[in-house]
Amino acid sequence: TGESVLKAARRLEKAGAIVYPLKMSGPFHSPLMKEAAHQMENMLREYRYNEPNWPIIANRSAQPYDGGQSTIENLSQQLISPIRWQESIHFLSKQYVTAALEIGPKDVLKFLIKKRKLSEKCKSIFYTLCLP
Repeated sequence: TGESVLKAARRLEKAGAIVYPLKMSGPFHSPLMKEAAHQMENMLREYRYNEPNWPIIANRSAQPYDGGQSTIENLSQQLISPIRWQESIHFLSKQYVTAALEIGPKDVLKFLIKKRKLSEKCKSIFYTLCLP
């Protein structure tokens, strides 16, 4: 229930977590999306993928994709896997990333990255690009 979620959020915040409520239309990043992940995997298999020119960090592993063909597994499995946001940002800060681009109608990631203190070696500049 909504009240149970709020209660859990309060406890997590007291423990130091950053809690940001998201309005979602489905149970994304949970096992409840197993059938959708299977369908997505089948659809993605219809295409061929090139090696990326730059590292792509997978939401589910907080590590770079292992070549172009790992696109299928990473994109389908992220539907049922938890997002490893903190670990992804930590990985990027260790790589001395100095800029990021958020593509979408909102600036949720920009907000989350500002809440997360990056190392002094990584000065965060976050751009938001809104597409129609």
